[in-house]
Amino acid sequence: MKVLITGGTGYIGSHTTAAVLRREHEVRLMVRDPSRVSAALEPLGVDPSKLEILTGDVTDARSVAAAVDGVDAVMHLAQIFSMDSRDFRKIRRINIPGTQNMLDAALRSGADPIIYGSSTAALLPSKVPLSTDLPLHKANWTTPPYFAAQAAAERIARRHQDEGAPLTIVNLVGVLGPHDPHMGDQLTRLRNAVLGRLRFPPQGGFTISDVRDTAAMLAETLTPGLGPRRYIPAGHYLPTHVYIRAIEDAIGRRLGVVHPPARAAMVLCKAVDVVQHVVPWHIPAEYTAAFMCYCDARLSDTMPTAPLGVEARPLAETIEDSIRWLYEQGLLTASQAGIREPALLA
Repeated sequence: MKVLITGGTGYIGSHTTAAVLRREHEVRLMVRDPSRVSAALEPLGVDPSKLEILTGDVTDARSVAAAVDGVDAVMHLAQIFSMDSRDFRKIRRINIPGTQNMLDAALRSGADPIIYGSSTAALLPSKVPLSTDLPLHKANWTTPPYFAAQAAAERIARRHQDEGAPLTIVNLVGVLGPHDPHMGDQLTRLRNAVLGRLRFPPQGGFTISDVRDTAAMLAETLTPGLGPRRYIPAGHYLPTHVYIRAIEDAIGRRLGVVHPPARAAMVLCKAVDVVQHVVPWHIPAEYTAAFMCYCDARLSDTMPTAPLGVEARPLAETIEDSIRWLYEQGLLTASQAGIREPALLA
């Protein structure tokens, strides 16, 4: 099967590209910057010469039409995920029209299956257990722009599903694990926690999946003829104190954090988002993150156990592998990462 993947140089996209290739599919990548392909995929054992690479942008209908021409399946993962308030305009500009363009073009091309990487943010907040059957979130003044954009984009996808399109929606959760080509929000937050910069993570919690498990599940969706489907990857619900304790166990020391109520954190972080626009550095206290902790606190552990046969690996393994990767990239010292270097043992 020949598969078009968008977002293939991103965190989830690069791991998914590697997983799809391991299942002996052909891969065509549509990327905005071909120079990023090698750095994103070679560390995962992918030879870029084995890929067909097209330059294009999901917001450009002409390049999207060229990208879907001649492929059997389409996997749309080119989404901007960021909790930084400075990125919200970019999220609106790319996530919604990009999804519209890709899904419309994929349907016209006759691709089957079509996989769309949405987010559980489109389903939250909810007072009932997390599931793909939840109605999409209706935005109001409290809704973070990322949540609102994801709900709007998935609304497009669900309309196609209601018409019987062979479209699979995967509501992705936050991911951790080694090798993020762009050092995004989740690994940055983990690094900040290890460095003692995340002093006041709010009460509540969030859902997390190992990026390798998410990629493996996405690769398993490439079966034609099954019609509309929806999935959530296997993972873990993490109360914030459990997340911090898992980090402490991995690095072998206590971080001394305080967990304020999520509602109070939301008020403070809303003000921080405003300040963020006038300072040149990133402040690790985002309203979107606090809102997510508040929403997920009401869900408990409702993550699926093994969708499409892909189980979640142990949380400790994900945290430890993530921290070791940060160390290997020079983003943490051995002491900070809790790693005893052989040279120091001699």
